Amino acid sequence: MKHKLPYFILMLLIASLPACRSERAGVSGGAQNLPDGQTLKICLLDTNSADGQSWVRNIYQTLQDAENDLRVELHLEAAESWKDYEKMLHAYGKQACVMVVGEGLPFEEAALSISSQYPETFFFAIDSNVDNNANVAGLSVDARQPFYLLGVLAAEMGSRAGLVGGAETTPVTEAFAGFVEGAHSVDPGFPVSEVYLDDWVDAAGGKQAALELMAGGADFVVPYAGAAAIGVYHAVVEENNWTFGVIRDQIAQAPKNITASYVVDYGQAVKNIIADIRTGAFELNGNIVFGLVDEDVVLISYNEGSDNPVSQALRDEVEEIRAMIAAVGIDQ
Repeated sequence: MKHKLPYFILMLLIASLPACRSERAGVSGGAQNLPDGQTLKICLLDTNSADGQSWVRNIYQTLQDAENDLRVELHLEAAESWKDYEKMLHAYGKQACVMVVGEGLPFEEAALSISSQYPETFFFAIDSNVDNNANVAGLSVDARQPFYLLGVLAAEMGSRAGLVGGAETTPVTEAFAGFVEGAHSVDPGFPVSEVYLDDWVDAAGGKQAALELMAGGADFVVPYAGAAAIGVYHAVVEENNWTFGVIRDQIAQAPKNITASYVVDYGQAVKNIIADIRTGAFELNGNIVFGLVDEDVVLISYNEGSDNPVSQALRDEVEEIRAMIAAVGIDQ
């Protein structure tokens, strides 16, 4: 290993601080004080995503697998166009859905437009940011935190890293900043290069950027690039270098070359919110941001089939750092 606080000091620090939780405090709204045993109507609006993957369908599958235990009645509709969103959300509101879940800016805008007409319904926009609305919230992740851990892993296992972003947006630049911070906590001189594609679906561009980074000496190349990430994974496989799965489990794209993954389980996040709504504990004040403290939502998993596996000692070290960040954040 190359760094870190002595174990006993780290554990003493963590033990002396109360664990943080995701911010969910604020304005009460929606269904509260529900009778025991009441079935909750949960409604999901599916939309087309650039990479062909849908958070909403993933959430629906998670809820469907636990439908009886959660005591929910599920409804899933697919919109053919963003022009249909308001009409479909009106229909969900009139059906007295306790929770409506969708993704993307058009869903967020439609929910904000009609939400005041349905004050007993919560509207949640995945990967979004909504401030101070009584019954509309974004669900997102502070990606800086898990990317910090990926940076630690890259600096412990490699000699140079390259990062490929779909665009130079705030979520991407903050995530990449976390990666650099993590890597430099191991080795302040560890080199990290960044490339932005300005295109979230250009797999060929992602592949070319990754090849150029590896030609410059990067042995870890990590994408945060939507559908363009597929090109990054293909390049890493061709050059037999290393990468991480980001947001979703991407092992199928690079079975031997992904060493670990940062995964977001929005299905579990929604399950947790349903449990809070049922007990009346849920309060809303805009965006809900999940972090490493939410161990069942923001996950670091390891690829046991990788040709470059993460050692148990390094996994233990990463878990210590995860616990510290969960307790006090990165900036303490």
